[in-house]
Amino acid sequence: MSAPNTTAQLGACWGAPFVSVALRQILIAPWLCSAIVLGSCGTTGCSGKVDTAANFDAGGRGGGPGDSSAGAPATSPPAICNGSSAVVLRAYIEPDLSRELPGSSVRVENGFPSIVIDGKCKYWLNGGWLEDSLARDLGWRAGVLSAQVAATLESVIDVDHLSDSNDCTYSAGMSDYSIMTIRSLKSSASCRGTAGSKFSADWKVLQDSAVTLWEQAIPLDQGIHVAAVSASSAAPGGPVPYAWPTGIDLGSLILDPQQASLNSTGLSQLVELPDATQLRQLRDQYLGDVKAEPGAYVNWDGLEVTDGTRVAVVFMRDALPYEDPKGLLPLSPGQP
Repeated sequence: MSAPNTTAQLGACWGAPFVSVALRQILIAPWLCSAIVLGSCGTTGCSGKVDTAANFDAGGRGGGPGDSSAGAPATSPPAICNGSSAVVLRAYIEPDLSRELPGSSVRVENGFPSIVIDGKCKYWLNGGWLEDSLARDLGWRAGVLSAQVAATLESVIDVDHLSDSNDCTYSAGMSDYSIMTIRSLKSSASCRGTAGSKFSADWKVLQDSAVTLWEQAIPLDQGIHVAAVSASSAAPGGPVPYAWPTGIDLGSLILDPQQASLNSTGLSQLVELPDATQLRQLRDQYLGDVKAEPGAYVNWDGLEVTDGTRVAVVFMRDALPYEDPKGLLPLSPGQP
């Protein structure tokens, strides 16, 4: 399948309108066109292993055998891999939280899809770049850019002057298009409509790189953000709720119904190790069960659990470096 002719098609895909849904009804509209969006991807990625801790401080730019750029003198100071311990580049599609399940904003609040790159060439990304109906529930992954990938990104993206890529055109009828955003500490560009050549080039190099970077990255294994929504009982004919695996009071994670309905950002609670490991294992079991028997989960979105006295739908997202106490990353939607 060929890649989309314009970035406008990408925005139209992620912005496809959803119908109103009940708590357990699965949201599938974005995935109806993900095959079109991800019809083409790059072949370069990260090299070497990295520490998966949320606060890891692994080495800088990669570069292994055969990498002609390793050790070569820089012709100009790098804008992305500049050695700083700060987020230098973000790219994401801004989520429309009104179209997400109540209480599930934790899964997408930092953008979906989303990629984060810091000044030491480290990157983190979620599964939204994949053609996968379960991408919202996949854990985030981390890696280190190779010198080749870093050079490719810097050759296309002018990190300090992203505003020059604000060449999209918007017209009536595009209100359902999603907003694609690229941000740095100094500048930003967004597109909701028909992208011009500059924004298209910037987004394409990020999109093409992200799929392979995901494949070469490794899962995070530290804290995990959790939010839950109360369910009165297990749905008749549906999957049996999973047993709540930790000693943490499930009730303490359940959002107030009004909070859940507003679906604003920063509502989750951070669960630390070792409980986070148990929750991550539960998430992996759920994902494996859905893939093994998709028909049993066709009308469900979210991991349903019980502690023996109550039933809740639980949403999770790995803790990330640079996030604030509410779990929000710098340069995320609505963040400075």
